[in-house]
Amino acid sequence: MLVLCLSVLLMTVLEYTSGSGYFEIQITAIQNPRGEVLNGTCCDGLRNLNGSCSDECDTFFRVCLKEYQSRVTFDGSCTFGNKTSPILGGNTFTYPPDYNRTRLKLPFDFAWTRSYTLILEAWDQDTMAYGGQLIERAAHSGIILPGQDWHTITHNGPTASLIYRIRVVCDDHYYNTTCTKFCRPRNDHFGHYTCDRNGDKVCMQGWMGNNCEKAICKTGCSHGSCDSPGECRCSYGWQGALCDQCIPYPGCKHGSCNGSPWSCDCDMNWGGILCDKDLNYCGRHHPCLNGGICKNTAPDSYECTCYEGFSGVNCEIAEHACSTKPCKNGASCIDTMGGFICTCAPGWTGAFCEGYVNECASDPCLHGGTCVDGINSYRCLCPPGWGGAHCQLDSDECSGSPCVNAHSCQDLQGGYKCHCQTGWTGKNCDININDCHHQCQNGGHCVDLVNSYHCACMPGYTGRHCETEICECCSSPCQNGATCHEQVAGYTCECQVGYTGFNCQVDVDPCHPNPCLNGASCFNVQGDYYCHCSDHWEGRHCENTKSTCMSGSCQVIDSCTIALQSNHTETGGVQLISSNVCGKHGMCISKPDGGFTCACDLGFTGAYCQENVNDCKENPCLNGGTCIDGINNYQCICKEGWEGVHCNINRNECSPNPCRNGGFCIDLVADFVCECVNHWKGKTCTLRDSQCDRDTCKNGGTCSDLGDTFTCNCPKKFEGSTCQLSSVKACDSSPCHNGGTCVNSGDSFTCICKDGYEGPLCEADINNCNPFPCYNGGRCIDGINWYRCQCAKGFAGPDCRVSEYKCICPPGRTGRKCEEVVGQIPSPLSCEFNRRIYSDQTTWEHECNSCTCTNGVIKCSKIWCGPKNCISHQNITESLEVCSPKQSCVVETEHNCFVPPCLPWGQCKDIDKVNDPLPHSINTNCVPNAAELGNNCAKITLIFELKKMPVGITVEFICDTLRQFPVLQDLSHDQDIYILCEVQSGHPDTLEVLISSESTSVKTDELDPELKSAVHKLTSIISHKKSNSSALSAVIEVTVETIVTNSAQKSEAGLLIPVICSVIGVVGLLVIIVLFVCHFRRKKEIARRRAEAQYVEQKTNNENEENLRRYKNPLYAGTDKGGGTRKVSASEFHEVDLDKFENLEKSPTRLLSGRSDSPNDSNDWNNSSPPTKTVKKDINIELSRSRARVRAAERELIEISRTIAADLRSENEVMV
Repeated sequence: MLVLCLSVLLMTVLEYTSGSGYFEIQITAIQNPRGEVLNGTCCDGLRNLNGSCSDECDTFFRVCLKEYQSRVTFDGSCTFGNKTSPILGGNTFTYPPDYNRTRLKLPFDFAWTRSYTLILEAWDQDTMAYGGQLIERAAHSGIILPGQDWHTITHNGPTASLIYRIRVVCDDHYYNTTCTKFCRPRNDHFGHYTCDRNGDKVCMQGWMGNNCEKAICKTGCSHGSCDSPGECRCSYGWQGALCDQCIPYPGCKHGSCNGSPWSCDCDMNWGGILCDKDLNYCGRHHPCLNGGICKNTAPDSYECTCYEGFSGVNCEIAEHACSTKPCKNGASCIDTMGGFICTCAPGWTGAFCEGYVNECASDPCLHGGTCVDGINSYRCLCPPGWGGAHCQLDSDECSGSPCVNAHSCQDLQGGYKCHCQTGWTGKNCDININDCHHQCQNGGHCVDLVNSYHCACMPGYTGRHCETEICECCSSPCQNGATCHEQVAGYTCECQVGYTGFNCQVDVDPCHPNPCLNGASCFNVQGDYYCHCSDHWEGRHCENTKSTCMSGSCQVIDSCTIALQSNHTETGGVQLISSNVCGKHGMCISKPDGGFTCACDLGFTGAYCQENVNDCKENPCLNGGTCIDGINNYQCICKEGWEGVHCNINRNECSPNPCRNGGFCIDLVADFVCECVNHWKGKTCTLRDSQCDRDTCKNGGTCSDLGDTFTCNCPKKFEGSTCQLSSVKACDSSPCHNGGTCVNSGDSFTCICKDGYEGPLCEADINNCNPFPCYNGGRCIDGINWYRCQCAKGFAGPDCRVSEYKCICPPGRTGRKCEEVVGQIPSPLSCEFNRRIYSDQTTWEHECNSCTCTNGVIKCSKIWCGPKNCISHQNITESLEVCSPKQSCVVETEHNCFVPPCLPWGQCKDIDKVNDPLPHSINTNCVPNAAELGNNCAKITLIFELKKMPVGITVEFICDTLRQFPVLQDLSHDQDIYILCEVQSGHPDTLEVLISSESTSVKTDELDPELKSAVHKLTSIISHKKSNSSALSAVIEVTVETIVTNSAQKSEAGLLIPVICSVIGVVGLLVIIVLFVCHFRRKKEIARRRAEAQYVEQKTNNENEENLRRYKNPLYAGTDKGGGTRKVSASEFHEVDLDKFENLEKSPTRLLSGRSDSPNDSNDWNNSSPPTKTVKKDINIELSRSRARVRAAERELIEISRTIAADLRSENEVMV
């Protein structure tokens, strides 16, 4: 066992303290066209007459690898190793990449430092006997990370040009950027895991732990353990497949352990130590007979209370059994010696006549009839085609026309047969023959028709048989550069980073603004966010105070230390452990109030000291150097030509002197210039006839001799006086992700990742949850260079190993987790809107509305943001509306265009309402050019000077500008506000703006207050040119129209009209009554006049008896037949009689009154003298006048009757 422990310890030490790998260099090419060494002499032999060396060099290489030097020194030891190659060739040679002889490996057994300094020297071997001659020396300092990729480096020296490539490779089973992470796959007692490409241990199925040595027991294993995955070995006192059943006390008969092993908790109505005593003997055994009442008196004992007429322990003895009327359903009871006998009524049976006799038991109904049992009777429900009391009679089944879709019905014995029409089947020809035989494709549903079928296609398909797939991506529904993926009956949009929504239309960053409270950091976690709380806080938004530990099985020593119960008696049964809240780079310091702070090591910061301080923040590297952040330090990787700690020193390319034949060297940045003497020419004063040779310009450059100097025409991607520098660097494309630092390394690059990321491009987030650190079902939250265990209910602690806790709150705090401060108002809640979190009192914009978060409640203004465009165009950048299947995209470019030409524009409308001027999403009568102004509707008329407006302005653009005014957003939190715009009919330079609200609490005698305020502020902004809109600055006239409808006045007007109508009706009724009375009186008067006229006419035809009586014939003058007579003069007579006739019209009764002969009249007659002839003539004249007057009266009566008839007709019309 000791050997095993020492082996594990040694393996752990090696794993975390050593590294293993090698630095590899491959010589690709060398060009030494003159065959010289560094001092300008020939490698072998003498020069020819033309000045060239007669023999080639025997070239081999020396490699020296040492620590990074900001200023390279060629002396000193090669701390990382050195290597010498064999002779590889002559003056110039090139080898392919797969030629292994040119490769040199320098192994190392330490943690790779990433930065290095490489010195590569080319030597001529023939001169070694004389101390050796150096041909060329190249030095390179940089950063390289382990990997299989090569980094090619080119060196253009004064004597030779070198091309070589380098890489660092970790040995097998070593990983990460320093080759120190050791991971060898194993499947034995020490672990069960494989290794991924980053060297992380990946546990095999069923294993967990740091080394995957702990088996995962069977799911649900409660009180057990396991040595192999899927096992569940029960602890003492437990049983069952999941060890979730406790073992009761031995001998426990009617009880259970109830979650506590070796106990015996009795079931209901059982007692005793072993739960074997029956406490409810009556309820379990029912011992009392004949209706006796049972009473439990003690365990396993009882007492029966018998009814009258019964006795015995169990009431089994009958004394007067019939006295209790035991027989039921009208049966008669007869007492017997042993009890009683019941004589049952017909239809009942049983000892108490409680049983019902089933008359249907003999199955009396024939031909499938159903028997319905009754009391001492039954009846048969016959099937179709049969009748009679027992369904024994055959009937005419065709009489009820049972055949539905048939040509004819044929009656059969006990049934019928239908001759069906084409396409129908079934007994009654009521079943449509199924014409569906899997014709519909792609999941289409076949709808059976009569002798036909129809395919109801699944969404996304069409055609007779649903064989054609609809192209949902053809309309380019995905926005913001998203990729559309075609699916069946739909599509999905693969959004770019930072966008979400079904069509990728929402720019979302759930961590902006930061929803986390109390200084917590927010991190994106797969479309959601996670608040990384300090150890003093917890909750989704870090809003609750968290205690590090509770009483029970653990106790808080301070905010940084936890005391756990232990079996070690020498420590007092208590083990103190650190909460490890400050990680590897900090020390936890407890505070008196239960909180803590982390004292971070130098170079680290953050709530848990998890973040490396960015020492490159101030960019200390000069002259284009790249700053590499370290731990409380930094390192500058310099561009070519610069060196020093801050890349502030120009490297001296003139040391050693590259100029030959006495030339003077002038140092430049990453270059030099030779001032030649004695007519020498060329870059290094080695040419006589020309400034150029074939090796003057590098990398394919073309040399041009200018007499005293030369110039190189460089190809693309190269620059410098001899085209020796690359103008395009590998880091120009910013290939490193997640804040990684890119360092150019030859023709390649190296990414230096921030803590928490890894991979060649820093693209991978290091999984800090591997190996899994959380116990007891805790959930591990992986952060950037940190993790946190989110414990399951009932567990706590940094790794969820503390259970059954209880909070002991410090003074001033309360609550289950001490999260509440006594006497302090709880912190306001944040709000979630469109998958973003907004803190309390935060205001944000959503489309044309403004929203505010108030203690978890979101309140937004209610401005309708107008219709959306549904027509795509390459110059349209805003999101488009996708019409539903029941809508159509109606083109309204001309209708919407205010200053042409305009981009295409349309809006979605319901198919049955394409001509409706209103957009499909609102319902209001406040519409431009057809508005019904009222208390909730106002009109603003804007007249523009079109020549001052830019082209392409649309009506909706102006309307959207008005909707987005902040003054409107402040007014519309309680009710919806609609703003609709349209060009005024007949006035192309005039725009009607209709503003309406949906207020339900507006006073009836004034304009809606919010609407009034909105109109006032809108017109004020427009008229005073306070907006930033160039379109609205062209407004030259603003007109406002409102109508206030007073409902009280409406009420008064509504009452006045019925009153006036009632008065008119009453007056009309009175007029009718008056006319009727007048008509009645006139009718009576006409009747009297007619009667008098007839009387007068009759008397005239009889020679006027009155006059004859009054004027006596002279033949009877001496007789006394008229009574007394008196003398009357002719004048008196004429006067009196004329007066009577003249008043006939006015008073017809006067004529009648003249008929009564008073005594005076008799005397007058007696005293009158005989009339003369003249008097008689007068009488005739008077009679003629009387007739004329009667005729005139008749004509007048006719005229009056016509007038009355006309009046009656008029009255009837009025009444109707």
